[in-house]
Amino acid sequence: TGWNFTTPSLYSPSIPSKDLFAQKAYYSDAKFRWSNGNGTGRIVVMREYDKPIRYPLNQRTYTANSSFGLGNDLGDGNFVVYKGNLDSAAVTGLTPGKRYVIAVFEFNEWQDSIKYRQANPAILALNMLKTGDVIFAGNTLSVSRATYY
Repeated sequence: TGWNFTTPSLYSPSIPSKDLFAQKAYYSDAKFRWSNGNGTGRIVVMREYDKPIRYPLNQRTYTANSSFGLGNDLGDGNFVVYKGNLDSAAVTGLTPGKRYVIAVFEFNEWQDSIKYRQANPAILALNMLKTGDVIFAGNTLSVSRATYY
């Protein structure tokens, strides 16, 4: 005489994101890409290199902002810079010459429930280039917007 619906148990994703790499890391902007795991989505957390890593907490939803420092802070300057289901993100507001660490965490979300995969996130250390830095890529040498006096 009626429907009986049971809410399914929500599990953390079993496969992490991987192969995280920078497509661009110059001056104050960075763009990076990764291979997705098996979550319904992922968040990207970015911090300065000398800060300790913080992990997202289950059942907590975070707000991302692609301008570094404006998304939710997981603690100790670990800012959420992306939340979604794509395989790339771009970040602005970085400091030239500074080193950052990026971590991609898979999650499963259903209605008001969210579970993160905290084991083995994709991690990348990123050195932001600044004016005058020399770049080697394969057999090519280039100088990034050098200023001469």
